[in-house]
Amino acid sequence: MKFGYAIVYVDDVPAVLGFYRRAFGFQTRFLHESNQYGELETGSTDAGSQPCGIEIAFVTADVPAAFAKAVGAGALAVA
Repeated sequence: MKFGYAIVYVDDVPAVLGFYRRAFGFQTRFLHESNQYGELETGSTDAGSQPCGIEIAFVTADVPAAFAKAVGAGALAVA
């Protein structure tokens, strides 16, 4: 089974796409002319044999650096 996508509803789609580019290096695959829908180029994702549920994960060897980069790009540290 391949994971297709997850939808995250936000107030400002272009700003969120920009955040994911700055924080994690994801490029924008598509942004509708209305700026109300966009997609990230994230590569292939495989859900394996999981029967149900959704998990969105980032894989990195340096969690503190990735966290600092995300906060530096505008993420809010809540925990």
